[in-house]
Amino acid sequence: MRPFLRTANILWGKIDVSVLDYMHFEETEEQKLTLQYGDLLVCEGGDIGRTAIWRDQIKPCYYQNHLHRLRSTLPDIIPIFYMYWMELAFTISRLYGGVGNKTTIPNLSQSRLSSFYIPLPPLSEQKAIAAVLSAIQEAKEKTEAVITATKELKKSMMKHLFTYGPVSPKEKDKVELKQTELGPLPKEWEVVNFEYCITKNNFSVGKVKQQEYRKNGKYPIIDQGQNLIAGFWENEEDVYNGNLPVIIFGDHTRIIKFIDFPFVLGADGAKVLIPNIEIIYHRFFYYALLILNIPSRGYNRHYSLLKESKIPLPPLPIQQKIASILSAIDAKIEAEVNKKKALEALFKSMLHHLMTGKVRVKDLRLGD
Repeated sequence: MRPFLRTANILWGKIDVSVLDYMHFEETEEQKLTLQYGDLLVCEGGDIGRTAIWRDQIKPCYYQNHLHRLRSTLPDIIPIFYMYWMELAFTISRLYGGVGNKTTIPNLSQSRLSSFYIPLPPLSEQKAIAAVLSAIQEAKEKTEAVITATKELKKSMMKHLFTYGPVSPKEKDKVELKQTELGPLPKEWEVVNFEYCITKNNFSVGKVKQQEYRKNGKYPIIDQGQNLIAGFWENEEDVYNGNLPVIIFGDHTRIIKFIDFPFVLGADGAKVLIPNIEIIYHRFFYYALLILNIPSRGYNRHYSLLKESKIPLPPLPIQQKIASILSAIDAKIEAEVNKKKALEALFKSMLHHLMTGKVRVKDLRLGD
């Protein structure tokens, strides 16, 4: 049983080998379907044209018949340049639009792929363009790794902080714990009902219908979807006018958001929760809600389950320390996410400008 790649493993400029399928290959099939370093793999079906380069992530490895494998036949060709060319052609310039066979499942046949016209710049310029784009892509991948690691750190810290409080891991054995319905907690912490931690909804806030969302405007619209800001609105009368910050709870989605700026509420069933700041610090309340295990009830309302929940309640100074630690981690994640977005925008811009000759790099002296 040998591992092989499917279209699902091929992303733009990247091959994901975290999940592989296995099958038996005959000897003749092994000779034909074995991947070599530098092979270009192009998706025939699914997201047609999606292209990545094989870099011997595992050996041996094979590919299945819904992928095209391309190898250079000329000495003045480097595969990675054409990996980036395919990305430009399919995702930005749409140069090969309509190339999929119009069957029940769109696909890119070998004959159609073979008919594509492609540019052939000098080898030195191919290398220079590929080097610039690879450097940006590598920076983006490193940023993604930092984001993943920081999110894992946040999970670990939340588990530690909501068990032992703001002490170092070396000092956790010194913390006297008690068993509660929420699990082990420091002895001086209380466990209270969720509704004990919020004030009444005594504020005025408008609700904007989804079809009325705007791409631009003065006030962001918040709903219970995954994105923090779902749209924008201009009418100041609809803006939340209570004391910020608040927490938005998705009655359908169970998504929890911390909001510390003026906003308009979307008309999709999201709940606005105002912490009672006399007993609970607003950011601590937000993180305490994140650790709650609210079971899914499909599309049924979940606020009734939230109201039945219990919340850990340490002294206010402890709450503020915990919130400060987790806020610092969140700030790091946000900074890295913004960095990733900037690199993605830079990559698209350079991909377009380099591949169309608007920016020339042929005179750059870059190593092989």
